[in-house]
Amino acid sequence: MSTSSRSFQRKLRALEYPRWNKFDITDMQDRQTLIVYLEQTKICELKVEERRNLKRTNDKQWVKYFDSYLSEIESCPYRTKQNMNNNDWKEIIEWLVQEAVARCYSDKKDDYNRRTPIRRVERREYALSGCDTPQCEQSMNELCKYLNLPHHEDKVVTAQTLYNFIKTKFSLSSITNYEATLESKDADDSKHDKDKLRKQYGQLHDPWKSVNSVDDILKYYGQHGHMGNYLGFSTGDKYVDAAAIIMRVFYVLDVRQSQNQLNEIVTFLQRFTANPRTNPDLGKVGR
Repeated sequence: MSTSSRSFQRKLRALEYPRWNKFDITDMQDRQTLIVYLEQTKICELKVEERRNLKRTNDKQWVKYFDSYLSEIESCPYRTKQNMNNNDWKEIIEWLVQEAVARCYSDKKDDYNRRTPIRRVERREYALSGCDTPQCEQSMNELCKYLNLPHHEDKVVTAQTLYNFIKTKFSLSSITNYEATLESKDADDSKHDKDKLRKQYGQLHDPWKSVNSVDDILKYYGQHGHMGNYLGFSTGDKYVDAAAIIMRVFYVLDVRQSQNQLNEIVTFLQRFTANPRTNPDLGKVGR
């Protein structure tokens, strides 16, 4: 069918039409076959004995019979006319197909409405899921010890934790913020050793070097925490408070990452609009 779309073919296929992918709107016989099929199996506007004229596809008066059939369908806005072209037939046939789909749905709407879409569940399998060598486990344990991270008995979980930590703590934005903090601590670089300042600041202000328990979480992020009050309230149970603090920290991290991405988009757009590329040779003065 040269004028058909994929959605039209999907409708024919849903209606179980045998030639759903071979229908040709320019072929009169294809039109007649589809119309008869829709009436017999889906629309069912006429009684069985009343369909005899519509099924006489070789009769010269078939278009007249078809026009009478359209008049029987109360909601049909179309009628035949003399010298109908392909577009005229296309509009009528598309309406009949849509009507057939609507009636099929109406007959079984309770069953269709109970159905839920089948969602594809993709399992994420990391590259280290197949690495069970002692050397790999030893290397990850050493890295966890160096970064002051607990290691998990599942090596995939450990690898994912290391990945998230390194991606967050050593990202470009994190390093930039860290350097900016050092600059604010010491404005005169000529009188202080920058490496020494980094070491001192990391030992005093980096909670990753000293957070090893629930009490440490509350010490740094609780109501009177050194890093600020991340929770804003207390439940009276330190374990619940610590869990809530961890959830809030993850939430703040997600918001910060989203904000950084938005800032990058805005910066790119500003750079683009501030320096538009023009071709002065195409300029024209006057009419």
